[in-house]
Amino acid sequence: MRIGLYNRHLATLGGGERYSLAIAALLSHRNPVEVISHVPVDPAAVQQRLQMDLGQVRWRVVPEHAPAALASLSADYDFFINGSNLDFIPNRAAHAAMVVYFPLPADGGLNAGLRRYTSTFLREWFMLPVFRAGVYGEEAGGARRLAPHAVIEMPVAPAPYRVHFLLRSALDAVQEVRVAVDGVEQVRVTVDGRFTPCTLLMDPSRDQATHTITVDTAAITPSARFALHLAGWEADQARNYLYRRWFVRRLPAWDARLRNPQPADIVAVARTYPIIWGISNYTRQWIARYWGLTSSLLYPPVDVTRFVPSPDKRLQILSVGRFFTGQHNKKHVVMIDAFKQLVDQGLRGWELHLAGGVNHGAEHAGYLAQVQAAARGYPIHLHPDLPFDELAILYGESALYWHAAGFGEDEIRQPFKAEHFGITTVEAMAAGCVPVVIARGGQPELIRHGVDGYLWQTIAELLAYTRQLVGDVALRQTLAAAAHASSRRFGLPEFATTLAGTLAAAGISQEGG
Repeated sequence: MRIGLYNRHLATLGGGERYSLAIAALLSHRNPVEVISHVPVDPAAVQQRLQMDLGQVRWRVVPEHAPAALASLSADYDFFINGSNLDFIPNRAAHAAMVVYFPLPADGGLNAGLRRYTSTFLREWFMLPVFRAGVYGEEAGGARRLAPHAVIEMPVAPAPYRVHFLLRSALDAVQEVRVAVDGVEQVRVTVDGRFTPCTLLMDPSRDQATHTITVDTAAITPSARFALHLAGWEADQARNYLYRRWFVRRLPAWDARLRNPQPADIVAVARTYPIIWGISNYTRQWIARYWGLTSSLLYPPVDVTRFVPSPDKRLQILSVGRFFTGQHNKKHVVMIDAFKQLVDQGLRGWELHLAGGVNHGAEHAGYLAQVQAAARGYPIHLHPDLPFDELAILYGESALYWHAAGFGEDEIRQPFKAEHFGITTVEAMAAGCVPVVIARGGQPELIRHGVDGYLWQTIAELLAYTRQLVGDVALRQTLAAAAHASSRRFGLPEFATTLAGTLAAAGISQEGG
């Protein structure tokens, strides 16, 4: 059975990508598996970073297209797995599964039609390019790779405008590149390993719906998949400048939706997948509410063996979560204010440690500065972009673990703002931290209140449970041991067993063939 697993965001190697690749690794032991994305990755680097056996997995890179245009991709496989967050690709394979980290509300009715019309209008009004052929995904630093022949479309505007971009050779050779607009060559340039600026004129004098831009090079190796690097694409229009300033920098979720529009009816697409995996019962609940569909539970795999409790726990509270502003904010300032209350009320000898990656962008840097300012003057330590080995030590040394994502949010109107599962909570449990986490999202599925941690709804409860643990060493030790044992429910062996069970229930054999 030939298996294909798609993930648009593979190169980020985040939690969703680890989840997807764990499925690929397990299935590759008995079947040929291809992992599909739009950006080349270094398999050795992926294996080293994720500590995962991917030696039998093959890697496939395809040009970037919106989800609705990728349906033909699924037809190449006997079993197609869509492991990409919020990418609704119509399935054409005989067997298929879709991973849902958290569902979008179903489209339907007048409002949905208006949203789709608005989305199309905004893409054109903001002068966004549409990649038709030979353009690959954006890599770190913002560059894309181009095939020897690439096609890009741009909207027609009432008045002429210019498009600016940079090209350089992706091969160890100098290349001649020809760029045409609507069949007329405008640029002929020789490129090497340095970026060369190019400018095109978009003239609306001809009666046409869009401008078609072709980029061609006589690649030194005729079979070369990648010939050029493309970067710095900008339309010389005030509205495109507004888009880059506001959507790209401040509203990345909207940026992703506008650049990769979804099919008109996402529920109809979801129905093309016989198997839907929800990453938690919380997610499954909202799949049923939003889409009216049933799903199977497949908790994310957490490599709990990588976290070891230190024999000498320190008097410190830890919380792990990215420093970023946006829909899924980790509420660092809320936790800082709570800890400051404890200190102001007499807590001594304890520290609060906040660790996490830092998203790129001025607004995220500003958020980190806000967190740093809130922590000033108290025994609170921030660890942005801490390497994994040091983070594992920090987990092991910490006595308590806090989590507050979703606090103060309306869980009915905006359920996506709560933690959908809680990988860092499980990691903390594996490291022997006592979790004191908000009773929202997927967190109540991880914690047995009073047995292996505490669940809270209010800041008063958070403070009360923390004081209780601070003052009772024996209780801390008992709950820490229980949390460590409980974390094994979410380990890789349990993930493999559940995966095999859902496939067997769907009549999908894992035997090679």
